Amino acid sequence: MYEVIEATGGQGFWKLAIDGTGQPEPFLPEPAPQSAATLSPDGGWVAYGSNASGRLEIYVRAFDGSGSSIRVSTSGGSQPLWGRDGRELFYLNATNEIVGVPVTPGDPPVFGRPEALFRTRIEETPDRQYEVLPDGQHFILNESSLSLNEPIVVTTDWQRLLSTSG
Repeated sequence: MYEVIEATGGQGFWKLAIDGTGQPEPFLPEPAPQSAATLSPDGGWVAYGSNASGRLEIYVRAFDGSGSSIRVSTSGGSQPLWGRDGRELFYLNATNEIVGVPVTPGDPPVFGRPEALFRTRIEETPDRQYEVLPDGQHFILNESSLSLNEPIVVTTDWQRLLSTSG
């Protein structure tokens, strides 16, 4: 899958076999701009952002394009990312929180209730600004600084602090 920005300003996804055979074809030919497609670990589903509802939300659809799109976010969303085992989908909500949604695999998958995990200072961009580690519990964030005047805090001898806090 790859993202294409049309001459008209619209954007969407196309797919092409990784071995280069066949012709490129549109993944979701719809008028609403789409962004940040990410494949599920099993390769069967695509999570992506779209403003088809009038604001940017997270949707999931079968990779082969069959069926309809399933809206996953409930109050805005961008930058989707599947957990490594495919049992959770993460995204950034409209208030800059990382949200986790439990996923029950199936055809189609069943999405649980979105739960805000923590607030971030991630800027709204078309590219994902975070990564979830293999344990599904820790994240790496590319956050912006709220102010150029924020002090940098360096903690030295932190191992001693941990051993005496017990």
